[in-house]
Amino acid sequence: MFKELLEQQSTKENSKGGLYYSTSYDYNLDLFTLATRYKDEAELINLFDNAYNENPKIAIANLLHILDIRGGKGERRVFKILFNHLCKKDIDYAKKVLYVIPELGRYDYILQTANTALWSCTIEIIKSQLKADLNSDSISLLAKWLPSVRTHNKNNPLANKIAKDLNISIKEYRQTLSKLRNKIDIVEHHISNKEYDNIKYEAVPSVAMYYYYNLFLEYDKDRFNAYIKSVKDGKNKINASVLEPYQIIKHALVLNLDVDIDVDIDENIGVDIDEDILNTLWDNQTNVLTNEGKNALVIADTSGSMFLDGMLPISCALGLAIYIAERNKGIFHNTFINFSNEPTFQKLTGNNLIEKLNSINFDNWGESTNIDKALEMILNASISSPMDECPTQLIIISDMEFDCSIKKTPNFKHWQNKYQENNIKMPKIIFWCVSPQQDGLPITKNDDNCCIISGFSPKIFKDILEIKNFTPSNVMLEVLQKYFKYFE
Repeated sequence: MFKELLEQQSTKENSKGGLYYSTSYDYNLDLFTLATRYKDEAELINLFDNAYNENPKIAIANLLHILDIRGGKGERRVFKILFNHLCKKDIDYAKKVLYVIPELGRYDYILQTANTALWSCTIEIIKSQLKADLNSDSISLLAKWLPSVRTHNKNNPLANKIAKDLNISIKEYRQTLSKLRNKIDIVEHHISNKEYDNIKYEAVPSVAMYYYYNLFLEYDKDRFNAYIKSVKDGKNKINASVLEPYQIIKHALVLNLDVDIDVDIDENIGVDIDEDILNTLWDNQTNVLTNEGKNALVIADTSGSMFLDGMLPISCALGLAIYIAERNKGIFHNTFINFSNEPTFQKLTGNNLIEKLNSINFDNWGESTNIDKALEMILNASISSPMDECPTQLIIISDMEFDCSIKKTPNFKHWQNKYQENNIKMPKIIFWCVSPQQDGLPITKNDDNCCIISGFSPKIFKDILEIKNFTPSNVMLEVLQKYFKYFE
């Protein structure tokens, strides 16, 4: 009774009239799920402080997960805000995080220590690494991420501060960066110097290719078109390792979008990457899933609110749905369910991303967020089917702004009751929030056989299906386990 009363007091109404929780009753789980990309700085700091006061080690592991570009969320803005705050809050933990940044993130993140007690440690890192890079053929990316003396035709005060604290002149600092950047062969360096002939397109990082595609077409048309043709002919490669599915899908959606709704498209969507290159980028995505033999079924939210925030939520939901469906080795290979006002079972067909997108039925898109109808469709099919053909995991990819359930309780509670009434074992539920400004939770730490994650990369999903003790807090701890070694 006590727990139920607490839960009732913590529920609040979402934008669709449904109920979700303002807290999971585990402050680190709140940080794990609610520290999202567009959240207000004060809210982020409050989430971190609550988590830190509850358990500082888990809070720091959470921070490293937010930092981790290759195996975590890689949320740049969120990390910078929280790391800068940590520098003022706990110098000892901040120092441990500082020395991990080059491994898990980018060198420019260490500059968040400016005007804090850790700046001298940062200068020592820069000094030591520059010296090592100048005497080696295998060098770090430090010079790439250090600020140039002039940026956008203005002097950069931080570059001047770094040079002064390194005890070198501005000229020596500029020459050092130039020398090392030439050794790294940075594409931005060639663009700034208008040295397009020196760009090796097969070596251009995936994110740089994504953002500079039109620039290459404009200023190096013949060479770049020749390179693109060689990629299409299978004679050359194009990097896609760091590019996320949503970045590719967003462009593919705009090429193929035929949905009668208002679409909030951001400025970057204008990059004119053709279909063949989008297909190639998609085919070169890294596979992080290990769910052989699992009957995992994706349920992707395609309601109207998912098209806000520069199409980030819908691009994530659809990108992750296709990504997982393609790699799913169970009976739901190349299938998923989308839901808006009505749910639709989708069967992907075709030999490439664009063909698969064109095979999707877009009729029930852009309306309300009736998750209950999708779960009812799955339950009704389960009642009449052998258990080994039913999904063992449901991966619900959404902004979590669900319509109100019939019983006017959080939707998960409603589904639990429906499965119990029909004497059917409920599948494991993975709530995957892809809203950049998530404000509530569909479950709490007291719920079982479920978990919640947030973020935009499939890397955060790695190995989650293999976790045995499937509770929200334990799944979080399993995900964060690899970060504890950095401060033990």
